Amino acid sequence: MWLTRLAGRAYRAALWRLAHGAWREFQRAGRVTADTPAGRAFAAFGRGSIFAFPAGSVFGEAWIAVGEGTLIGAFVSLSAGLVPGQDLGPEPVLRIGNRCVIGRGSHIVAHSSIDIGDDVFTGPYVYIPEHS
Repeated sequence: MWLTRLAGRAYRAALWRLAHGAWREFQRAGRVTADTPAGRAFAAFGRGSIFAFPAGSVFGEAWIAVGEGTLIGAFVSLSAGLVPGQDLGPEPVLRIGNRCVIGRGSHIVAHSSIDIGDDVFTGPYVYIPEHS
């Protein structure tokens, strides 16, 4: 009986290590940087910036500019425009500056212009709309 419990405990521990190790690898592989296809879809994605995995909903990347050394947390949603595929003109409408931190689960929704300056840190689950 004790041997069965010990084997079951060892099996669960091995599965736990496997699941958590695999998740860490997925997080590394899934993050967005300037060198990834998702990063290149943005109007700008600065050197040293990271968008953590998994991201939230992201619409209008071609009108979103992210500065250098910025960390965008997991589950963050970024939106430029009112609907996906909308043409917003030649300039980004959502700009996040250099060395910013956008906390996990936050939402930033720009219709025509949001400019988050350099060195801005938000907490988790912050909602930044252009219009209230």
